[in-house]
Amino acid sequence: MIHHVDYESGVTRIRSDWLVVVEWLGDRDEKTGTELVRHLTAKQPGMAVELVVCHSRAEFLAAIVAVEARVPELGIPTLHIESHGYNIYGDGAGFRGPDPKSGEAIVLWKDLEASLSALNVASGFALIVVTAACLSDTVLFTISHDRPAPFLLLVAFGTEVSWSTLEAAMKTLYTRWRIDEAPFDVAFVEAKAALNPHEKLGLSLVSNLVANVVEDVARMKSSKKEFERLYLLRSIQQRLSGRAETRLDALRAIDALLVAYLDRMVAVMLGYDRFQGNRARFKVEASQIARRVFQQRRWSV
Repeated sequence: MIHHVDYESGVTRIRSDWLVVVEWLGDRDEKTGTELVRHLTAKQPGMAVELVVCHSRAEFLAAIVAVEARVPELGIPTLHIESHGYNIYGDGAGFRGPDPKSGEAIVLWKDLEASLSALNVASGFALIVVTAACLSDTVLFTISHDRPAPFLLLVAFGTEVSWSTLEAAMKTLYTRWRIDEAPFDVAFVEAKAALNPHEKLGLSLVSNLVANVVEDVARMKSSKKEFERLYLLRSIQQRLSGRAETRLDALRAIDALLVAYLDRMVAVMLGYDRFQGNRARFKVEASQIARRVFQQRRWSV
């Protein structure tokens, strides 16, 4: 049975049916994923948690894809990833781990976009992703305009983090949430308290992220420069068709097209077409975002 998130209560009542820990670490690394599972099962024998230890890039990718097939049987998963973060300007961001062929391998976020999106859809748009790795909040790069969002909720590090405090924070998060049954946001705050002051752990809801993406696109596409470009094209079309319109008419028409474009973007990213309740659940409306952007314009026709 898949339990949907009570979104009215924010992250407080978020639920998950089982936890899968995917560990992709080298021989000399502390096995923080293995230790997390040992800790949880010792505290609660029979807890719905699985550990997948990966030794190569291929195994890591396959482990994440394989979770989707378990959803009909086990319900909504929390996908927990233990690895090294990878973030090099101009080269990309993602995870770094061992590989027998090359010694070390990289998985970029673009390699995970499709599999995470499919897993979130299979999970009824309720997937929780926890990335226990340095600089792992770059997982936000998996959010794409042309596919359903890759998660409902993301817990990720925005800084480098030591293995010892990471381990302590993750044990706290799951002990308080899954065993003590504390509200998720309470467990998250207590997990953050286990870190050093310079180590930052963030919590991101997909509705907020998508709204930000849509607002950024609306600002870009409704800028003075973009309007002048589109107005020139419309003017040529109008003359060829024997019609004419004022700049104000053109602005209104272009704005209407932009709202339709943004509305489709939101529908795809938040699954409005596939899941009837998602519109009421997430409450992200392109027309409202666009209207706010239009009202903040610093130019006129």
